[in-house]
Order: sequence, then structure tokens, then C-alpha cells
Amino acid sequence: MSEFKEASMDGVQERQAVRLADEFLHELVHELDHEDIVGITLGGSYARGTATLYSDVDLACFWREGLRPPPKRFLYRRGKLISIKMTSVTEIRELLKRPDSAMLVISGKRRLLLDKDGSVARLLAEIEAFRWEDLQVAVNAHVSLWMMLKAEDVQKVLREFQQENAPGLALVITKLVAELTRLSALCHRTLITSDSTYYQQVQEAAGLDSAWTRSHRIATGLEADPTSIAPLRARGIAVLHLYRETLVFARPVMQTDHRAIAEQVLRVVQSAAQRLPFTEEEQRWLKNGMEMPA
Repeated sequence: MSEFKEASMDGVQERQAVRLADEFLHELVHELDHEDIVGITLGGSYARGTATLYSDVDLACFWREGLRPPPKRFLYRRGKLISIKMTSVTEIRELLKRPDSAMLVISGKRRLLLDKDGSVARLLAEIEAFRWEDLQVAVNAHVSLWMMLKAEDVQKVLREFQQENAPGLALVITKLVAELTRLSALCHRTLITSDSTYYQQVQEAAGLDSAWTRSHRIATGLEADPTSIAPLRARGIAVLHLYRETLVFARPVMQTDHRAIAEQVLRVVQSAAQRLPFTEEEQRWLKNGMEMPA
């Protein structure tokens, strides 16, 4: 069980809301505005009304077309961290064409602070009118490719178990959990509201009582189970199950050659239960639920 108190989605987003004074926002716009800027928006938790004492202030400065926006920058003003994304209308439109970035862009709320030529307002209207169905073909292709590519990380998990390399196992677990979470989010058309709610949103989309969510919670360290297995080794076995459960979601949209690789790596996992230095309990847990998806 997690040492942190579990919270509902509403609880995560409504706790200790902090707001910004309009005067402070005007000061920021005045400081950041110049001739190459066409618009500025406020995003993140302050735009959603869910900011806390330690939330940063997310601003996006839209540069004129034809100019290359400089890198992201940070400021401290009145004790608050100001995160300033330098972008353009064209850049955001390109993000809307990519499944993995669209799911992050679409759900975010934004407050228009400056719009010199109406281009930013038009962009925000396009975001509001976005239809996930328009990207479904690209989503399917993306999920299919990346499930195949992640077969390599599954093999790396087995390698680190074989070599009993705890640091290497910890690293590959972290990488694989991140990718499988993202792929599950795409399979379920989950539009991510914030980093704070990301895992919870994907778990709810997959089903809070599902095998995917149970494996995800153990692989991420949110649950310590089974308690008789060392925590890192339990996370390593759980992430192998997580790959299998993500394949259940992804399999219907995968290309034949990609699916064949994903299924073959599951067979490798099944055979590894006998070959690698697992305890009897670890072997039983690894084998349980690792059968080929129908």
C-alpha cells in the first residue's frame, strides 16, 4: 500500500487552489512582450484553477512566423517560478498532428493574455474543435510501431535479471513504464490534464480493477506486492506483466509483423521463468497471467 493518502481525481485538482492577481499577470505580459511576440497565454494549473503554493506559472509566448523561437526560460517573480515556453502558432499546429503530443495539448486549459493579430485566438479555437477521430489512423500506426520497439526493453529487463544488475534493472523499468503508460493512454484516447493526474487518468481509463492497473501500480512503486518479493524485483516482474496487458489493448490495431514481434517476446519471457535466477514464488508470479493474449 502506498504511504501517501489516495485521492480522487477531483481531490487532486481542487486541493488548496491558489490564484494569480490580474495586476501580476499584466506585469508579466509587459515584461515579456516585444515586437517579435504576437501573443501570450497562461496555461497549466493556474489556468485550470488548481494551482497550489508550489505550482509554477506556465506561460507560452508566441513568436512571429518566420522566426525561430528561443529555448524555454525560467524566471522568479514575487517568489513564484515563471515557466516560459517559447513557441509559435505553426509549432502548436504541428503538435496537434502527432498522437503523443496531441493528447497533452488538447486537454490543457489556456487563458489568453495577449493577442496582437488574432492568430492565437484562432489557434485556441482550433484546439477546442479538435476531434480525436481525425488522428486515429496515426494513433494506430504509432501504437503498433512502439509496442514492437518496446520488445527490446522487455529483453533488457530479462538481461538485468540474469546479470542480477539492480541499477540496470531500475533504469529499464523506469523507461518501460513510461512508454507503456503513454501507449495505454493512446489506446484509450486519454487526454492528459496534468502531470499530477497523468497516472491516475490512465489507470482509470484502463480500469481501476484491471490487471493493467494492478501491474502498473506495482511497477511504479505505488504498491508493494507481493511483500515476500524484494521491491525492485517485484517491480521488474510487474513491468513484464504490464507489457503483456498493454499488448491486450494494442493488439487489435497492430500490424501483423509488429504483433508477431510483441508476441514472440512474450514467449521469451515465458521461457525465461525457468532459465533465470528466480525464486519459486517469483517464477509462479511471472508465469501467472503471462499467457498469449487472445
